[in-house]
Amino acid sequence: MTRRLAEGLLALVLAVPIFASTHTASTHSRQAAAGTHAALHLMNDSEFGLFAERLDADVSRWQAQLQRLDLDSLGLDREARREVERSHAVCLQVLGNTREDLEKVSQKQTLKRDLLLLVDLNELTRDLDSLQSDLSNPATVEGNGAGRRSLEYAKQVLHVDATVSARLSEFQNHVLAFAGVIDEALDRAPATSDTPPGQK
Repeated sequence: MTRRLAEGLLALVLAVPIFASTHTASTHSRQAAAGTHAALHLMNDSEFGLFAERLDADVSRWQAQLQRLDLDSLGLDREARREVERSHAVCLQVLGNTREDLEKVSQKQTLKRDLLLLVDLNELTRDLDSLQSDLSNPATVEGNGAGRRSLEYAKQVLHVDATVSARLSEFQNHVLAFAGVIDEALDRAPATSDTPPGQK
């Protein structure tokens, strides 16, 4: 997912609840939105600091785990090797992007920076799925020793994917709660756009 698309998603995240809040006659819509936000958790500064530290440590560990995969030892044919190497390289690249965006969010937290980090984590889960699938492909696991090693690598990637998904879910709740807070702040602002010109 590109950064341009991420910025488009940011506009969507903000626009949907704001659009609903402008229909002041719809009390039901307001109550539904309030119930949704109440089920989410907005981390305070201390909680977010701890989350960022844990995520940074996780990213370092995930990078180290993936870098230890000895793809040369799998004895893959040219096509299978190309697919595995591509998936592997993409995962490492997204992990690098995640670390960069995490550093920016840790320096100053904004909804846009939060969303970019959320996109990184979401993309990482998809790329890990692809790598795990390539490693467990029947064409990849032919042979005894190499085949068992490839399946072991696939299990390791699956474990990383499960950990990423847990962090993604936790952070997603924070981002949605953050968007809800911004929406509520905008909703409380004077609705000057609804006042006809020349009237107070």
